Amino acid sequence: MKLRVIRLLTMVVISLVVTVSFTFGDVELDKKDIGDSEQTFTEGTLSQEHMDMAASNYEAASAGLEFKDFDEDAAVEVEQPLQEGTLSADQKAILASTYKAAKEAMTAKKTKWDSSNKFIGIAKPKNNSAFYFTKSKREKVKTKVKVRDTWYSYYTMPVLFIYDVKKGDLLDDYYYGSIAPLSGYATTTGKIKFPKKAGKYELWAVAMPCYADGTWVDAENIPLAWVKVKIRKLKPPTKIKAKAGKKKVTITFKKAKGAKKTVIYRSTSEYGKYKKIGTTTGSKYVDKGVKKGKHFFYQLRTTRPKTKLKSGFSDPVRSKKVK
Repeated sequence: MKLRVIRLLTMVVISLVVTVSFTFGDVELDKKDIGDSEQTFTEGTLSQEHMDMAASNYEAASAGLEFKDFDEDAAVEVEQPLQEGTLSADQKAILASTYKAAKEAMTAKKTKWDSSNKFIGIAKPKNNSAFYFTKSKREKVKTKVKVRDTWYSYYTMPVLFIYDVKKGDLLDDYYYGSIAPLSGYATTTGKIKFPKKAGKYELWAVAMPCYADGTWVDAENIPLAWVKVKIRKLKPPTKIKAKAGKKKVTITFKKAKGAKKTVIYRSTSEYGKYKKIGTTTGSKYVDKGVKKGKHFFYQLRTTRPKTKLKSGFSDPVRSKKVK
């Protein structure tokens, strides 16, 4: 312990000699303004109080990543849209390590991570079951992340990444926000681009320690929060039936997952031109625009009007002759 203390004190003295620049507010002082002061070490015996203090400082310096005390009332908040990037090999290794440690901690303590803790919070997306139809036609997941100034020794940056549950791997893209102000919060909002493929995913947010230029620092116990997101392909209705009646055809069907509305199309021939005849939010539609003695063909598709997403068409279904 004495050897450790002497090394620590030596580091402190040397740093005072070689430091060439200090900043106080808007004034920068150079070495020539401050001057150097050379002194000779004087031998002495440390009291127990000094020993305990030095040991504590040594452990803190070795870790270098203590969490900060935080004054909620005095907190300053900045807001910035999410920015997108591609993970480098080093960044991916840091996130993979963070994720693995979190999962191991969950297993050991038999607990579940949720969407918030005292360091970072992530809003559960309203559309956490997002849908897509084609690569160019898909919904985006909207969320909001808030991270507080977490680290003593480094800056703090909100970083989001997506984990593919089935593949057991991180995706290459990641999202990040502004560095949190000292003793404050960084709030970031934006749209996350999920894969154009159905599956189960996890959206993780971490309070990443970093340097002033945004370079990440590899560390243990990085605070994080997460939410689950399902990506599903928007499909047309199934189990479609067209029952002819007196001057009408009643179409029944099973709604697809995620359906807000179902659009009904009609034609007089199986491979002819289909015309939109109506929409419904239920699982039945009555077509009264038909003529007696004829049979008709119907196709249906699922829609989500708010995001303007539409499924493909169902296979044609033929009715019997209208009575």
